[in-house]
Amino acid sequence: MKELPILLSIDPSVRNLGWCLVDLNKVEDDNYYDLDSAAWSYGIIQMKSTHQIDPSILKYRWEEACRKLAQAIDVYESDPTYFASEWPTFFNSMKGKIAATQNYTIGLASMVGYIAAHFDFDSENIALWTPQQWKGSVPKYVTVEKFKVVFGRKAEKLSQMLTDDTIDAIMIARYWLQLYEAKKFRWQLIEEKGKLCP
Repeated sequence: MKELPILLSIDPSVRNLGWCLVDLNKVEDDNYYDLDSAAWSYGIIQMKSTHQIDPSILKYRWEEACRKLAQAIDVYESDPTYFASEWPTFFNSMKGKIAATQNYTIGLASMVGYIAAHFDFDSENIALWTPQQWKGSVPKYVTVEKFKVVFGRKAEKLSQMLTDDTIDAIMIARYWLQLYEAKKFRWQLIEEKGKLCP
């Protein structure tokens, strides 16, 4: 029987890294959205706080993020085979301009690339989306409300316990699953064509 994808999704921010692991091999009764099932794991990685992301110390933040993330998912004995992340993007607002001048956008984007390389994902198995692409131009509280709608009663309680970064990582995984179910990924189309060819 063919091994199904094991997805690692992340939502990077300056101080925290939200993460989510979804092992489709552990999904029961075709219910992808049961957060109580063994298929789902998620959490938050707290980074050492620095006011400004100095290029000379970026590599240490990358290493810290990878080390803590690897430790967090190691207990689930599932090596991720697919990767999805929010791609840090410049916003033309006061907050966005401040983030750009302090190198936050570039620093976070470089960390996403470092994590993808650290786990040695196939380039075909990497999905990166700007916030506008995966959730639209909406504030955090709207994503939290969508989280409650998608995941039901369990999410009501979790929304009060989880950080915004963790919820975003879960919702990025949900966006990936929607595309996966609809067979929208290029690698899925290649697989389908391969089945049609003798």
